[in-house]
Amino acid sequence: MNLGFMQTWPKHMGEWAGQPTYFIEKIHRGMKTLQPRLRVSEAAEFYAAHIKKFGKGWDASMEMLAPKLHTMREDPHDRWHAGKLIHFAINNQRKNYFRFAPVMECVSTQKVEIKEWLMCSSDQCYQTKNERIWTIDVDGIRLKATQIEELAINDGFESMEQFFTWFNKPATYKLIHWTALKY
Repeated sequence: MNLGFMQTWPKHMGEWAGQPTYFIEKIHRGMKTLQPRLRVSEAAEFYAAHIKKFGKGWDASMEMLAPKLHTMREDPHDRWHAGKLIHFAINNQRKNYFRFAPVMECVSTQKVEIKEWLMCSSDQCYQTKNERIWTIDVDGIRLKATQIEELAINDGFESMEQFFTWFNKPATYKLIHWTALKY
């Protein structure tokens, strides 16, 4: 099943709007680090195919970025589960669709609930610059602030502030894993 990724941050991302997400590079970094079956030559083939299709390479060196190890999506129809094949893509459902990584199996999923609170005096919440207070439960377990930060970085965000600018409303998501990582 296609799993589409943005190449630049959308307008609602404030100071990050229009800047590269580096998701392609971050995903390849994670695969290279944690998935030995992604050979260097295989990554080079996808890079060469990107140049052929778009006339340029990726935006950043993988070694300079933290790896993206999973993605969080709304999944109201419960389509994502362990065993599904992941087709990593950009420009999903467009003429310039491009699969930028090898097809991989979804290793597992986890239920993520993002909740907004009025007050929080523990280490299990995060307060954004605009004073909103957030908590995150994964499979019913409340994460500590350090775990929220780890989840944000592993999901491809540069900071918790950037993460909560994207996930800026209380909602339930599915964390789609292509590595053995769990929270």
